[in-house]
Amino acid sequence: MRPLRPPAPFAAWAAGAFGEAALIEYANATAGIYRCAALVGDRLEAILFVGPAGDRLCWSAARAAFAATALDRDARIALLSGRTPEGGGALVCACFGVTLPAIRDAVRTGRAETPEALGALLRAGTNCGSCLPDLKRIIAHERTPASH
Repeated sequence: MRPLRPPAPFAAWAAGAFGEAALIEYANATAGIYRCAALVGDRLEAILFVGPAGDRLCWSAARAAFAATALDRDARIALLSGRTPEGGGALVCACFGVTLPAIRDAVRTGRAETPEALGALLRAGTNCGSCLPDLKRIIAHERTPASH
């Protein structure tokens, strides 16, 4: 495993690369994560996400932010936090924008009790597969009687 790079060089690069745009940033030096969004007025112009493999990103939030004519405070926070702007909960499957509440609901209602069933129902885990360990953990937790 390669050592993580601190986010400071990326922050300095972003400040120069995005010119006059206002930057909103999230950095976690311990995890080697740096995320920023460049805004002109209230409109998203660019994003930069840097982090280790497996860092969960909310690409659906990014796509929605680029499409929006203006970003309010909640949408800005969602963009950098890995949550959907609608308050849909933590993102588990970044490839298809599947949230933790959606997965929990599918397991609790018996509509999906395996990762394969979640894939068939919600598409979670059917692309890159990096969320499969999380799906297995969530299923095990939700099927434990004490979790309800």
